[in-house]
Amino acid sequence: MDETLDELLERFRTDGDHASFEALAHAARPLILSVCRRHLGASDEVEDAVQETLVKLARRAEQVHGNVAAWLAAAARTTCLDRLRQRQAHQRKVRRLAERPAPSYEGVLTWESALRQLDDALAELDEPTRRLVRERFMEGRKLRELADAREASVAGMHRQLAQAIVDLTEVYRGMGFDRIDDASVDAMLTDDGPLALGLRSDWAPPCRPAPSPRRGPDGWSRPIRVGVMVSYGSSTYDHFGWFQPISCQLIGLDLALDPRFEFIGLVEPRTDRHGPIERTIRDFDLTAGVMDASDHDALQTLDVIWLGWQFVMLPRVARAIHDAVRSGVGLFSQGEKGPISARNPTVQALLLSDGKPERFCTWPTHGHHHVRLPATVERRHPALPGLRVGDRLRVDGCSLLVDPVPDAQVLVRFDEPRRPNYPHDDPPPDRPPRPPIAVAAGRIGRGRVMAVYTHYTQPLFDHPRPHGSTIPDLLAWLAGPRRPPG
Repeated sequence: MDETLDELLERFRTDGDHASFEALAHAARPLILSVCRRHLGASDEVEDAVQETLVKLARRAEQVHGNVAAWLAAAARTTCLDRLRQRQAHQRKVRRLAERPAPSYEGVLTWESALRQLDDALAELDEPTRRLVRERFMEGRKLRELADAREASVAGMHRQLAQAIVDLTEVYRGMGFDRIDDASVDAMLTDDGPLALGLRSDWAPPCRPAPSPRRGPDGWSRPIRVGVMVSYGSSTYDHFGWFQPISCQLIGLDLALDPRFEFIGLVEPRTDRHGPIERTIRDFDLTAGVMDASDHDALQTLDVIWLGWQFVMLPRVARAIHDAVRSGVGLFSQGEKGPISARNPTVQALLLSDGKPERFCTWPTHGHHHVRLPATVERRHPALPGLRVGDRLRVDGCSLLVDPVPDAQVLVRFDEPRRPNYPHDDPPPDRPPRPPIAVAAGRIGRGRVMAVYTHYTQPLFDHPRPHGSTIPDLLAWLAGPRRPPG
């Protein structure tokens, strides 16, 4: 007899493992999908809302009391209403900006000068107003948090923020910026987000490209553009009591920093103003701009996409990346892309996986994570020019257990066979365990793909022969189809 939602939730609370949550999510999904479709219609956001609701369930399992189906329906409805409000707010801003006349050169200078004087302008406000503006826009706190802290309603807090923008506008006018109005100040604080990007006296707009070298690698007339995924959702996902630091997604990027490449931050929609995202982009020198990872057209201006170890991947982000790779953009993928997202066929395709879910799992090493295990190079490849067949490596043992698609090339394989122990199931009875694959190469459409199935890439490149140039060589190979002619 099938277990009820209440029984499945209780099992997840007791066991706390991937298998129990997967069973719960599988049973809950039809209900959540029905609610999301009712509120969002045939929208691309439906699947994202389902994923977000499942993440809420995983994070708040201990807080769910009473009827689980009723809690899920309410959580899904709240998620959809939040998305509808965000959509409407975005549409209002787009309409308002579209109605403005194109700014003159003088107007642009005035606007940038006003940004540089923002610290001084804030200092002219009274302390409660200044603190409110900083908490909302610099620290990224939500209206509900601000309202609760001040024992006010959300509507009242919204009115206070609107008045704060009016007060700030008057300060600007007193400083001689006659062209500044309330809408311009609101745009500075919300649309372009200078406060959320860590306002300083030397602030510059986040998407302004940094100075670039005149040439890229050999054969390139320009630098190679590499988009690096920086997922805020992955850092908020409760993975059985552990939250992944954003820096885990960029493991190995320090080996790639090279003046022949431009690095652009790829972020989930509406997350570029979050403090952890801004700090990561700054700390890892992603200085060539910030890009919405779900923007199909924008991704196709890149040469390579760097997709690190993530716990969550929005379906629309996965689709946009997949479309970009099919068009010829290279893909460097390392580590897992789940656990909730792992069964998505598009995510599996990005990993060159054959898509058989019973083998789509990670496995720790004898109860200890990230122990290095012996592996051997099985095939020479132009992306790894320093490695030869038979070279021995010691590779991070925490890895995906994946069977690649038939046309993929296995480059590096672990020496010893392993059985998966996360989630807690065995391979099919007629399938004995085999040594897992560590690295595979292949194609998706016109795009070249290098899939590294271990979480930590650096051990792959500790072999003395590549002499530290392996990651730049790899990126240059992935970008090959995008090389300008001549």
